[in-house]
Amino acid sequence: MTLDGLAVLIAGSFSGFEERLTKKIDGVESRLGGVESRLGGVESRLGGVEKELEGVKNRLEGTNKRLDDLAETKASKITYKEIENRVGFIEKKLEIK
Repeated sequence: MTLDGLAVLIAGSFSGFEERLTKKIDGVESRLGGVESRLGGVESRLGGVEKELEGVKNRLEGTNKRLDDLAETKASKITYKEIENRVGFIEKKLEIK
């Protein structure tokens, strides 16, 4: 084998290598495109989950407000009942009623 033959052999192997490398890179880019589209789907679903969580949060706040109102009303009814009992006691003592 001569130097010229060796140079042709090496040049040929590099051109084949370049083609194989290009194909591999194209395959990787293709798979990355698929991953990117799947990540876009996950991202949109996460947006939906965030909206649902916001709705749950709003309903929980509404429930907490209703519980607070109920507790306040209950306290008012207890206070009213105590006052009614005291007035009844005073009326009985003063023989008003």
